[in-house]
Amino acid sequence: MPRLPIPVVYEGVRYGSLTDFAAAIGISISQASKRRKEGTIADIVPLRPGEKSWDRAADALRQGCAAHGFQWRSQADAAKELGVGQNTVCDALAMGTFEALVARRKGIRV
Repeated sequence: MPRLPIPVVYEGVRYGSLTDFAAAIGISISQASKRRKEGTIADIVPLRPGEKSWDRAADALRQGCAAHGFQWRSQADAAKELGVGQNTVCDALAMGTFEALVARRKGIRV
């Protein structure tokens, strides 16, 4: 016997099945099913046109940093702008010497 479709109501719109809901907002069926079971469907932010699901995952993994009024979206961006390796930025942040690194590389007197 085939399974009956599971209707989903999201932001006042009723979708006939979990598959229709997932396709409409641009997420996978497994993600929609998981969210339904957890009761977190209302927290889903639909994908913007042209946006891929892995774009958000990549953004979530970035760790921004700032020093002396400069801000970077990620440690990799900071390393590129400062002309050092990513490990150097990571180590400087971990050891608390990132401010000194930025000052040295940007020519700021402290």
